[in-house]
Amino acid sequence: MSMNWFTCLTCRVNLATSDDQRLHYKSEWHSYNLKRRLAAIPVVTHQQFSLIEEVHRNQSTHQKTDDHNKTSHYCKTCRKQFNNEKAFAQHVRSKRHLSSVQSKPLDENVVHSDTALEKATEVKSDAVVVENITDDNVIETIDEDDDSDWESVGSDAEVTDEEPILPTECLFCEHSSDTIEDNVCHMSQNHSFFIPDVEYVKDLPQFIGYLGEKVGFGHFCLWCCDSGKRFRSRRAAQQHMRDRGHTKLNHSDQYLPEYSQFYDYTTSYPDFAANESNDDEEISIPYLDDDDWQLTLPSGAVIGHRSLFRYYKQNLKPLTDNSGKPYPKSSAILDKVMSKYRALGWTGITGVAALRRAKDIQFIQRVQRRHDLKLGQNHNKVLQKHFRSQIGF
Repeated sequence: MSMNWFTCLTCRVNLATSDDQRLHYKSEWHSYNLKRRLAAIPVVTHQQFSLIEEVHRNQSTHQKTDDHNKTSHYCKTCRKQFNNEKAFAQHVRSKRHLSSVQSKPLDENVVHSDTALEKATEVKSDAVVVENITDDNVIETIDEDDDSDWESVGSDAEVTDEEPILPTECLFCEHSSDTIEDNVCHMSQNHSFFIPDVEYVKDLPQFIGYLGEKVGFGHFCLWCCDSGKRFRSRRAAQQHMRDRGHTKLNHSDQYLPEYSQFYDYTTSYPDFAANESNDDEEISIPYLDDDDWQLTLPSGAVIGHRSLFRYYKQNLKPLTDNSGKPYPKSSAILDKVMSKYRALGWTGITGVAALRRAKDIQFIQRVQRRHDLKLGQNHNKVLQKHFRSQIGF
């Protein structure tokens, strides 16, 4: 008597009942063979599939063990990684860690490695002998996905990246130059970074200093900062810009309000040559009696008249640096940078494009002035003790 078999053409196996066939279709072996068949790869038998499963199971076990060893000395509160128990225990006893634990909620104060915590609580603070930690006891890791960036620890004192990037330092690496023009040349040659519309920049050192604060303090990427993603350290932001090719400045229309204060497109106007004045020409300033316009308090503080607020608000740049040498003029620095850019094949923006950009910046500045005026009027009303509206009688 012949028996009716239920055959799976993919796995090339005969099944006795329809229930066995349905269970087989739900099995991982059948799914695995379906994927191999779609990829034009020969199917495997059940015995071969069992061997493949065992190999993957062993690999996953080793991977979990390695991950556990890597995170066994990781402080979640301070987001720092250590490669031995001694360095981790010393960090747990530090004042900075204890203050961070007190300032954060209890559910975030999770510190892995229970043995280090027990030893840290048993040892009294007055009997602790602190030894120097060498650089080999520090693990410095960089996450390729930019999701978790750990800081490096060299000793009991924690290292922070909250430092400004000076105009003579590279925005994308740890390179430091002697002058600003050498730094700009380094960034253009090594990182392909070019300042857009550099011929219209008013103060190049101030502009590069602003970009340094954006990367050093804000930890933002210069290209994709519109996404609102902020990195945990300056090194993480620099690593992201180098890996993703974001070593460039986003100068699209939506960023005009942010960078408009550093650009001056008046030289692109057709009638600029007729109205151009010499900036270096000395201007005679009339004598002003300061007795009626400012008041010196016993503490030494000077109170000025509100009509001169725009002059007291100025933050002038020092004439000399720390070594006593005078700062070079921004125009001289800009000329050197533009000459190096031209040597690399750079061509600036001219003609209709420059006029369009100038009109856009004028419109943005006009809107900002209107907003500042309205804001100042509203604050002035609040400061008046007996204010009475001049309309609506």
